[in-house]
Amino acid sequence: MRLLAIALVCAALLTPAVLLLAREDTALGAAGGAPALADCRGCHGQESVGNQWAGWEVGRHARAFESLASEKAAQVAARAGVEGDPREAATCLGCHAPILEKREAGVSCEVCHGPGKGYAGVCGEDFARAIEKGLKLPSEKDCLTCHRKSMAHPDLDFHFTLDWPDIAHPRPVTDADARLFSLDGVYRSWEVFTEEDGLGANMVFGVNVRGDEVWFSTDGGVTRLKDGKFRTWTVKDGLPHDATTQVAFHEPSGEVWLSTLGGVACFDGTKWTPYTQESTGKDGLINNCAFGIGVLGDDVWIATFDGIGRYDRAAKKWYQYYLHNAPLDEVWTYGLECNPHFVNFAVWGGGLVQYFPDEDKWEAHHDPDGSFEMELIQNDGMISQMATATSYANGRSWATSYFGAAVFDGRDWQEWDMDTSGLRSNFIQGIRARRNEGYFCGNDGILCMDLARDRWVDYRKLDGPGGYGEITIKSRDGRKHRTFMTRTSIPFNFVWAADFQGEDIWVGTSHGVARGRYTPEEEVFKPDPTLVSEGGTTMYSAPRPVEGFSVDVLEPRYVQPYHNFTKPKSVPLDRPYADFVDPISRLDRSFENDTEVRIGFLGCLSGPAKSYSEEMLKGSMMAVEEINSAGGYHGKPVVLKIRDDEALMGKDANEMVKLIFTDRVLAVLGSMSSDTTHVALRLALKCEVPEITSISTDPTITQIVVPWIFRCLADDWSQSRALAKYVFGERKFTRVALLEHNNRYGRMGSAELKRVAKRMERPIRVAIKYPSNCTDDDIRGYLKIIRDHGADAIVNWGLYPQGARIVKMMKEMGLDIPFFGADGLVAQQFITDAGEAAEGVVVTYPYDYYRESPLTQDFNRRFEAKHGYPPDSFAAHGYDAMMIVWRGVKIGGLSRARIRDAMATTRDFHGVTGMISFDHRNNDMRGVDFAVVHKGQFLPLRMAGEFVRRGAHEK
Repeated sequence: MRLLAIALVCAALLTPAVLLLAREDTALGAAGGAPALADCRGCHGQESVGNQWAGWEVGRHARAFESLASEKAAQVAARAGVEGDPREAATCLGCHAPILEKREAGVSCEVCHGPGKGYAGVCGEDFARAIEKGLKLPSEKDCLTCHRKSMAHPDLDFHFTLDWPDIAHPRPVTDADARLFSLDGVYRSWEVFTEEDGLGANMVFGVNVRGDEVWFSTDGGVTRLKDGKFRTWTVKDGLPHDATTQVAFHEPSGEVWLSTLGGVACFDGTKWTPYTQESTGKDGLINNCAFGIGVLGDDVWIATFDGIGRYDRAAKKWYQYYLHNAPLDEVWTYGLECNPHFVNFAVWGGGLVQYFPDEDKWEAHHDPDGSFEMELIQNDGMISQMATATSYANGRSWATSYFGAAVFDGRDWQEWDMDTSGLRSNFIQGIRARRNEGYFCGNDGILCMDLARDRWVDYRKLDGPGGYGEITIKSRDGRKHRTFMTRTSIPFNFVWAADFQGEDIWVGTSHGVARGRYTPEEEVFKPDPTLVSEGGTTMYSAPRPVEGFSVDVLEPRYVQPYHNFTKPKSVPLDRPYADFVDPISRLDRSFENDTEVRIGFLGCLSGPAKSYSEEMLKGSMMAVEEINSAGGYHGKPVVLKIRDDEALMGKDANEMVKLIFTDRVLAVLGSMSSDTTHVALRLALKCEVPEITSISTDPTITQIVVPWIFRCLADDWSQSRALAKYVFGERKFTRVALLEHNNRYGRMGSAELKRVAKRMERPIRVAIKYPSNCTDDDIRGYLKIIRDHGADAIVNWGLYPQGARIVKMMKEMGLDIPFFGADGLVAQQFITDAGEAAEGVVVTYPYDYYRESPLTQDFNRRFEAKHGYPPDSFAAHGYDAMMIVWRGVKIGGLSRARIRDAMATTRDFHGVTGMISFDHRNNDMRGVDFAVVHKGQFLPLRMAGEFVRRGAHEK
């Protein structure tokens, strides 16, 4: 055990002022009637309360004054310039004997706990009242007043967390607490491995164990550790892509199956055989961007951005599962795990989905609350539809999300979030289950929920040098906890994956892997002052009197009737993101010597809605040209790397991978649609690349609080609320019909509009969903239904191709009622296609062309001079998005992480679209304006006047 320096030597050379204050404070307490030491011993010398007296009496605090007579004390005093006997020097006595009247007692009770006059009579009966009357509980700051290195004590070795157990003197531990805080099986020793040891890369997405082999899926290939030796395979060895995500094993054949961001591969022991969309054909691998892989029997299952794939090894046949042949609310499958009985899938937006091969049956488990950002009733199902990972053990299926975690035993659910448990963070991207334990891989360490002991064990790396770790053991509700420090730790707190090798655990992080050694022996239990109860008092102190019935005292809350009804709350929306990046991460070191600054552009440049992205590209290119004309980045030009995703999720994933790994861009502009942006942002998170969208308005893009995604325009929630206030409030319509494009853009905007309408007591009269390929006869039928329901206005939430056809059909049918829309209609092509029928249409207006700003008007002039027509919202926001990224480059340099950090500080940024500020979700906080179509152009409503509005005769 290291020697505790608390009473041996003075840890700091205190100023006379500090010494005077310390001595006056304690001296006044003594003079005012502080109890004698014998009085303290009367209570605190009893074994029933822990005999704190004995602990002090044999410790170095009690001999602090005596130690000043030693030869070492004389040497220290000489270095400090103290003349004469240290036992008479105020400089030394300030720490070694603060109370002069009791100098022989050294650092006595009053020094740390304050004068006992006020609280001595109540400290054993009412601990809270004793604190009110002056009892002090020393903190790290108090100890460091003396225990810090100085010129006099350069060799002082003191660390509060490590040294505190040597002097702590809490009350005896109860049997229940001894079980709760037992260190048996807690991983207290960690061994770290990085690229320098042979790992393919420090970014480790997956860890999978087979016997004496450990496989690591990294963004620099797949690495196997066997017999103490690392071996890495990359594209050069036959892999379809270097960014690998998960490994699975087919035991009968010995095959190793690998998922990557560019396809899957099979290893037969000698060579890799790759499988891609291109090599397997249109009915083969469903998507190249694979997030997970598993083997059940002879079937290989693959989780992709575009659905679920299956390969029958025996029949050599591929199968594909989409929305139409599996219970998938969305096709984004971000995790899977095969067990002997069934396959679990974590579906983003679709919850936990299970497939039972013996019965050829699918089951889907959803969040019953129906709103992913809210948790209304605990333990009622999946905590969120936004599932990120899943694992199975001992009859239980575990599932994680960015809003907490849940476990399902086939009948009942248990759920956890930060507000109701010991969960450190709701942001969880991985899970590995074993026996009765689930190990959550989060953005702030790895956390174990131990169902058998009904507790949490939390592992994380401490900031600063030295590689110290922190372990916290918590009760189920998190209100009782014990924290202590370890000499070693995991390499980084952003954890992606974990697996077990025997009783040891392997943990994959963004900065390497670590092996936690299992320690079965029970250490001597050392209570820690950080063990606290709800009231903030030391747990081992005398309990407060129980007044009446108390659920928390008599039995756990979670077994009480109706315990699971909770106050509605927005779970993660008001919390900043935890530690997640290192500015000098491996991904950044290869950019400084580049001769150009590459920025990615991802959008729909072909297809029916290409005009949105085309205008965005023109605005972005205009910004790039301005940047380069001014000299670029220290002479290096900015180059826009352009990729067309055709607004298809599967292609978006593949093109985003190419931008990141082939084009090696520093940041990405895009994508266009909500669907594709969701796909791109997950890759932005996984590969640590900042992305900013200037078109997609899906609220959930930023509400999931992924730190790498930004948005520089108002989202659908803001627009729908503004539309509701305008249509129902200002215009006072009461019988409104809703036409909803049956895509994610239409669904997300319409959902909030419906909710707001109900709250305003103006429920939607009739709501009709229409597909992208609806015919004129279909549209005519929709409008007949609306007319038959007596609607006095129509709100359309969709894109301009269908919107133009709808207003033309309204004119043809003579349906003369006001027509409102969201920003999906704000394209010049809408006016061109609709002709005169567009006149009077009112829309949310993200870009005010007539804004009285020199910056805006100069942009308009230059854009029109270049392209021959005025810019629209998509061109202007594309320009601003590029300029926000450029600001990040100027501040952060050629580093993805530092660019992201700089972008996150965007406040009051002067853009051509207005003043832009990001909140803690990286979402634009601006309000919503309106425009009306007047004489073939969008005119801000503030300039229009009643006479140009369709339906000025409104009832």
